[in-house]
Amino acid sequence: MVSNTDLGFLALHSVALKRKKQQKKKRRWSKEWYKMRNRLTHEHLLNFLRDSEPEDYRNFLKMDQESFDYLLELVRPDIEKKDTNMREAISASQILSITLRYLASGMDLEDLKFTCAIAPQTLEFIIMETCSAITKALKENIQWAASYWLTKLKNPEDIDLLVFHYRMWTENTSAGN
Repeated sequence: MVSNTDLGFLALHSVALKRKKQQKKKRRWSKEWYKMRNRLTHEHLLNFLRDSEPEDYRNFLKMDQESFDYLLELVRPDIEKKDTNMREAISASQILSITLRYLASGMDLEDLKFTCAIAPQTLEFIIMETCSAITKALKENIQWAASYWLTKLKNPEDIDLLVFHYRMWTENTSAGN
C-alpha cells in the first residue's frame, strides 16, 4: 500500500518535472544579433569609406568603386534575392562585398560573420554562389593556365584528367554556357 507521504512525494516530483520541461530552453532558428543585420553590417562602413576615404574603400575590397559597380551589374541577375514574408533578403551589393572581402582577406567564415552579421552556413552558400556568378560573368576574361598545371602534375595519369577538364572547359565556354 502507498502511504500519503509517498503520494505527496510523487506529486511534487511530477510537478518539478513538468516545470523543468517548461523551463527547457527553446531552440532558436537565428541568433538575435543576426536579425539586426541592417544595423550591424559592414555596409555602413563601406558607404562611409566610398564617400570619404576612397583609398580605404579600395583596400577593404581590393577594387575601386567603379570596378565594384561594374562587377555588381554583371552578377546582379545571378545573386539578387527577393524578400519573403519571413525575412528581408540580403542585398546584391552586400552579397558581392561579402564575397570580395572574404577573397581579399582570407578570413574564415566564423570571423567574417562578425563583419556582416550573417550566419557562417549562409555565408558559405553566398560565397560559393557569388564566385560562380563572377566566373560566369567574366569567363571570357579568365585565362586557363595550362602550362602552370602541367608543371604541377605528379602522375602521368593526371594528364588525361587535365585534358578532359580542359576540353570540358573549352566546350562550355565556346557554347556560351
